[in-house]
Amino acid sequence: MRKTNKCVLFYFQGNKIAYDQLSLALLFQKNKVQVVFYTPYIRGSLHSALDSHKIMYFGVRVKDANSTIRSLILDAYTLFNYLRLNNVSLFFSHLPLNNLLASMLSTFFKYKTRFITVRHHTDYILKGKNKNAKTIDFLVNKIAPKIQVISDRSINHLLKIEKVKWKKLLRLNLYFDFSLFPEPNMVEVNRIKQLNHEKKIILTIGRLIPVKNHLFLLDVIKHLKHELSFVLLILGEGAEFEKLDKKIKEDNLQNEVQLLGYKNNVFDYIKAADLIVHLSNSENSSGVAKEAAVLETAFLGFKSVGDSNAFLNKETGYPLAKNSSEKKIANEIKHALEDIFSVNKARNMKKLMIENHCSKDLENQYLTLIQ
Repeated sequence: MRKTNKCVLFYFQGNKIAYDQLSLALLFQKNKVQVVFYTPYIRGSLHSALDSHKIMYFGVRVKDANSTIRSLILDAYTLFNYLRLNNVSLFFSHLPLNNLLASMLSTFFKYKTRFITVRHHTDYILKGKNKNAKTIDFLVNKIAPKIQVISDRSINHLLKIEKVKWKKLLRLNLYFDFSLFPEPNMVEVNRIKQLNHEKKIILTIGRLIPVKNHLFLLDVIKHLKHELSFVLLILGEGAEFEKLDKKIKEDNLQNEVQLLGYKNNVFDYIKAADLIVHLSNSENSSGVAKEAAVLETAFLGFKSVGDSNAFLNKETGYPLAKNSSEKKIANEIKHALEDIFSVNKARNMKKLMIENHCSKDLENQYLTLIQ
């Protein structure tokens, strides 16, 4: 394809690698479209990935890194001038505050730039107590010219609950080039297995916040204590860390549960695990489900939560009804750990993920956005 003068700008205020955005950026780059990222000044794994693929990025230094208002003002000023001086055809924004700012910028530049705000969550903000977050979602719904919706559950929620107009919504799965996912370090994988020698490894990954249901998972695990030899590894940080630590001690689960905090080698843990358990009460397009599928690790979760979990059925994993009891979930975990067909189910899940997140048809849908 001949080189074009088109440009795509990604606005993402995180410095850790986001495989959906990197995959999409490389898809545009492969099709001779210029790609630019506006990212935080503080370097992280995202910047290293952009460097390795020769993708341009820029950001501004914030004197007070903890000042959200100062950061947003600088973002607004910098992006306004960049859009004014450059021919940006397509502008993707991610995360609520970024989406709000992008929506406001769209009022000045919609004549020359197509703005798409990506809605990653469904209803967890409505379930929470953060009024500011609810207000931000409300304003984005009103101002944004186009909102990318990444799951069927989310589009139904936005139409029926948040009353967003249909013409604002763009139903489009996240795009992933799964070959970008890092290969597990088998030395580390074997180390994790050896540390938990002769035990089945159950793994759960996610922020330690109420919606992720970790406290409930501990109540489930109690039913397995005398049923089989296992260890539950919990990866993640968050507000409930101390509550979980206290409950583990109160329930005498120190030999069965390990709170490991944040790990930057999560793929090693997934590969080492016998089963991924994901009991989140609100999920849109589960990254954990994709990672488990790609590494062919068995997955158990609520079948009605999130689009990736919609791929979860008896042929691809271990689906749970949303109202399942602690005992029922415990029995299903035990069944999954003893099931000789668990690997076949994981491979079926991988096939579905590939079909839904990196198909040629999906690539063409994204490329059409810049024509």
